[in-house]
Amino acid sequence: MIGGVPSISEDLLELAHAYGVATEFHDWRGRRVDVPAPTVEAVLSAMGVDVAQPGLALAAREDERWRRTLPPCVVATQGMERTFWVHVDDGAPAHVTIDLEAGGHRDQVAQVDRWVPPREVGGRRIGEATFAVPADLPLGYHRLRLRSNDIEADTTLIVTPAWLGLPERLRDRRLPVFDRVFDEVRKRLAYQFAIAMQWRGLGLNPKRQAVVFRQRLVEFVDALRDVRGVEIRHVVTRLSRFSARDHQERIEGTDQAI
Repeated sequence: MIGGVPSISEDLLELAHAYGVATEFHDWRGRRVDVPAPTVEAVLSAMGVDVAQPGLALAAREDERWRRTLPPCVVATQGMERTFWVHVDDGAPAHVTIDLEAGGHRDQVAQVDRWVPPREVGGRRIGEATFAVPADLPLGYHRLRLRSNDIEADTTLIVTPAWLGLPERLRDRRLPVFDRVFDEVRKRLAYQFAIAMQWRGLGLNPKRQAVVFRQRLVEFVDALRDVRGVEIRHVVTRLSRFSARDHQERIEGTDQAI
């Protein structure tokens, strides 16, 4: 019990992680905060999970994974090691191949020497084998295929680039649109700071100006988020509301009510 709120149990913690539910976060001060147990239970319940007995729910979740022959999807980064599991009858052979998106075929995908204890699921003894995605695969959406005796299965294999950047023809050039964006950001912040520096001398209302200044900083953060998402046209539209002339007039008229 922490501050009157029930702390999360180990079973509930593992159950949340099995379903991809976060159990902690960092607040605006950078402090780690644990999510209360009732909140985690409410989220899991909304996902259709029975949280009355977390241990049983966790075992059922694991059984779901073992019933699958292949993962729903395998995502690998080009040039980097990536392994994936396959499930077959315990002791049965497993042969994995890859059909490439652009045509072609990769046979004899290498198995990794990793032993995992077999598991009994629904009266069937299932074994798990581990395979490695070839590091030299081309980018694209490929198909992983598994054959084990009379069982066949397949799933999607996505190979992504290790780095995304500007095209080579633009790599060494400055983009004027970025200069415009950040020039507008600089001017708008300069205007707000000019107001802040003249609060006392001009008899402005500090509380009211603080609200205005905070709003501008929020807009600044939103603008940077847009730049990060490469939504350039929206950023320019948003920031260009203040032209250089408007900015100069506002700086010179900081004794006027806003």
